This record gives sequence, C-alpha cells and structure tokens, in this order.
Amino acid sequence: MILIRLQRRFRPVGFATAVAAVFCALCFVLPSGSMAFQGVVPNHPGTVPPTTKNWTRVLPTTAPSKRAGANLAYDVRDGYVLAFGGLGHVHPFNDTWVFSGGNWTELFPPVAPSPRAFAALAYDNATQQVILFGGQGAQISDILNDTWAYSGGNWTRLHPAQSPPGVYRALMVYDAAASEIVLYGGLAASGKTTTPNNQTWVFKAGTWSMLTRAGVAGTNPSAMAMAYYPVKADIVLVGEVSPTNATIQTWLFKDGAWQPLLTKSEPTRAPVLGQQDLVYDATDGYLLLFGSHQNTWNFSNGHWARLQPGIYPRGRIQFGMTFDGVDGYVVLFGGQVPLGRGCLACQYLNDTWHY
Repeated sequence: MILIRLQRRFRPVGFATAVAAVFCALCFVLPSGSMAFQGVVPNHPGTVPPTTKNWTRVLPTTAPSKRAGANLAYDVRDGYVLAFGGLGHVHPFNDTWVFSGGNWTELFPPVAPSPRAFAALAYDNATQQVILFGGQGAQISDILNDTWAYSGGNWTRLHPAQSPPGVYRALMVYDAAASEIVLYGGLAASGKTTTPNNQTWVFKAGTWSMLTRAGVAGTNPSAMAMAYYPVKADIVLVGEVSPTNATIQTWLFKDGAWQPLLTKSEPTRAPVLGQQDLVYDATDGYLLLFGSHQNTWNFSNGHWARLQPGIYPRGRIQFGMTFDGVDGYVVLFGGQVPLGRGCLACQYLNDTWHY
C-alpha cells in the first residue's frame, strides 16, 4: 500500500543560521572511515561473530525533510511510528509525520506543539497516548517544559499542576511494570548557557512527580541512551559517567531508584558511544543500540555484545530510533553528520533504515 502525502508544506518559523551551531554545540568529528553508508565492521576484541542480520535502507516515496533532533515513538493505539519536529539547517519544525508499511505520510492536525527539536517522546500505554515533553524551541534560550498528548491524529496540550524544569535532550520511556512514564536528565538553562539536569520525574494519570530519592545515573545528556527492558521489567540506561568522565557505565532504574549494573562484559566491551539511541527489539528479544560511530550493540541478560552487520547506516548524531510493532523491526531516521568542529558545516540527513 502506497501512502500519498498531502500537498502542504510544514509551518517553520524564522531562525537565525547561527542558532544551528548552538543546537550542535556538543558536536564532534566522527572517526576516519565513518562516512561510508555501508561496509564491513572490522574485528576487534569484545565483538561477537558477524551476524547474518543487516540494517536495510528504506526508500519511501516521500519523507520528512533533512533534520536532526526529531524524536520517534511507536503509537500502539494507532499502529504506526510517530515523528515530530526536529532541526533543519536554519530553523526547527513542528510538523507531524507517521511511518507505516515502509512509507512516510505527513499529517496536519489543527493544533500542534510549537516548533522544537530534541523533545522527549514516549507512548503511554496506560492512557494510549503518545506523550511529548520539552525540547528546544525557536530561540537559543527557548528551553521548553510543556506537555502534550497525541492520539488519533490530534495533539492536545496538557496542563499538569507541576512540571519538570525546561529541558532538551532528556530521556523518556514508559515503565510498563509501574504503568508510568519516566523522564531523566537532559540539558536545562543556566544563565546564558546550559547545564546537565540530573532529576528523575514520573508522569502518571496526567500528573508529573519528582522522585527526590532516585539518585543519579549518567550526567552527560549527549552520550546517554535509555530504554525499557521487559525481559527483566527494568529501565536500562547506558552512557558516559559525566561530561568530563568518558567511562561507560550501565544503570538500572528499579523500585524508584537508579543503581549501577555490573555487566558480565569486560569494560572494553562496553559500547563506544558518542551519541546514540537504545530501543527494545521485540522481534529479537534484546535491547538494540546504534551509536554515532556506526556501532551496533545488543544488551541481553546483563551482557553487552557488539554485532557486526555487513550493512549499516552512516555514522551520525541526533537521529531518531524506535521499534515498529506492526512491521516488527527497529526504525532509524535522520540525524546529522558533523563535517568539522562546530556545526555550521553539518550535513543533515533524512534517510530511513530498519533492522
């Protein structure tokens, strides 16, 4: 079935080109050889034998424009992958797209969140809605803390009595064991700059609550990823310990608190991260991580293992990734490739892959 995109453009707002560099203030240069779209991952200590499963490039008839910082979530009720917003070369977007059956279709709800990138997005199974929180808006200092719900093609602004502070790049997943959404970290405003936010909040029945005794997991929002692991009914977070400590650590969120996980892998076998995303692959029964250095890893029963697909997406940062429950594969979309220090020369992407 081919989905036809309605002929209407998104509604971007004006945005100074220099702001694009601020969105990517934490960009870095990818290692040599990371520009190829596909290739063979070299053997090195800590890898597992090459897998027969590869990443596959999807060639939809239409797609969102090139962008970074667009988040994805699988909408169980409506049966498709939902994508919202993101940042282009000049401005953020507030367009809504759905991915199903290998094609993208743009929707035009009468009301939508304001243009933004790096918002948190997760499906709330208890209310059967996709919840969006925060992000960075149309100005450098425009760090948002609004909450929106999406269902059946429509966005609705929610007005909880209290909310987390404005953050972008925060991690947010649905905790099926507790029937609530968990939000962690992100970057918050601090004068004319930003600072890591180490708070943990939960969203349940339309109410945000801060967990004051949750403790702290990683504190580098640009090098962390988080997903719910139903096999153990835990939330798993992996990333650098802090912006000044690149040691890779894995944490579990269990019984309302973060706790370090001593993985069965050797420390050298932890993922080489950079910027990455982590989702539960329900088809294969493990957590799947894809990192900016083109590394594909899985996490199963306390063990990280590097996979070696022969074909994989180009190295990138600030991409979106989720599991498509209808089609039964992980979907990866967009992002950007830093071509030098700073990001005025970033190459924005709008390719789609599945695994």
